[in-house]
Amino acid sequence: MDQLTQDDFEVLEDGVPQKIQFFARKTELPLSVGILVDSSDSQKPFLKQPYRDLSIFLEQVLRPSDQAFVVCFDNHLWRVSNPTSSMLTISLSLQRFARGDRRVPELGPHETRELGTALYDALYFSVTEKLDRAGERCRALLVFSDGEENSSEHDLLDAIAVAQQTNTLIYSIRYTHQERGA
Repeated sequence: MDQLTQDDFEVLEDGVPQKIQFFARKTELPLSVGILVDSSDSQKPFLKQPYRDLSIFLEQVLRPSDQAFVVCFDNHLWRVSNPTSSMLTISLSLQRFARGDRRVPELGPHETRELGTALYDALYFSVTEKLDRAGERCRALLVFSDGEENSSEHDLLDAIAVAQQTNTLIYSIRYTHQERGA
């Protein structure tokens, strides 16, 4: 199936053949990936592991035409890196953030949230402010989190709706302690 070309398809409208204006295989489209890292208190013991896993993933997946950006979130949404194809830029940005450098722009509205994890807002604003403007690309979010949510303005249905409207796939990787007997 990977060998199919535009000539292998015929599009009919009311029985009349139509010219195919654009044809591309998904693997040929550039990728825009948002990496969301939960930096809330519940994830502090696990932050080093996502950084290592993220580096491995991006080195294996990103092509020169692809772009990735990083958002770290707790009760703020920190845009740690702008879209780039440079793994070095992403790594250095994450290292600065991990050392406590918060001189990075925030994503979404500047709100004061009392509780610690705005997961749904991180999803929502990563799609609406970053991926929705990505042009003709495959879009994905890779989320490193335990899934706890307690301070977002948007709910899960809002996050799902904007992801569906922009054809954004969401992948989640959970880092947490394994409970005995679980």
